[in-house]
Amino acid sequence: MDLRALEKELEKSPEDPNLHYKHGLLLAEAGEGGRAARSWRRALEIKPDHTRALNLLGTTYLSQNRLGEAEQLYRSALERKPDQPQILNALALALSRNGSHEEAISLWEKATELDPNYTQAHYNLSSVLIRIGQDQEAQQRLEKVLTLDPDDIYAKNSLGQLLARNGEVDAAEAEFRGVLDIEPGDLYAHNNLGE
Repeated sequence: MDLRALEKELEKSPEDPNLHYKHGLLLAEAGEGGRAARSWRRALEIKPDHTRALNLLGTTYLSQNRLGEAEQLYRSALERKPDQPQILNALALALSRNGSHEEAISLWEKATELDPNYTQAHYNLSSVLIRIGQDQEAQQRLEKVLTLDPDDIYAKNSLGQLLARNGEVDAAEAEFRGVLDIEPGDLYAHNNLGE
């Protein structure tokens, strides 16, 4: 359904939260984030437990660095769907950006227990583990990401930086060269190789 057709449906059924949710999706795809957020807020006015609207509005707020509001929305979504790895990951991001690393780590661990193949949660967890100096655990998470997706250049660059920091220069160089095999123009890999 295109945007115009959906807006006509909304005129007929202005109290349908799912139509407002879908309207927000179409607006977001069209690059109209502000209007999309208004549609998701409207969906939540009608149905406060609309988990998908809670999650997407939270993501909008997270991208705007409105961390407290994002956290509140993600917590509401999590109350309704406590075993949703994507919501756990999103809440952990908001908490981590707000400095609540311990709770964020716990949420990422739960997300990766629920979905062991959820590369983004493993990667996000590794980033915080690096930040707080838990290099060995971070390395294990990055290696897990690369087991699942050998072409993940972000994980390869992060692993390379971690290895270099810990004196494993040859292994680090191999990771950076691996990035360039996948993405020859990657500036981070070139920079890390001193090129």
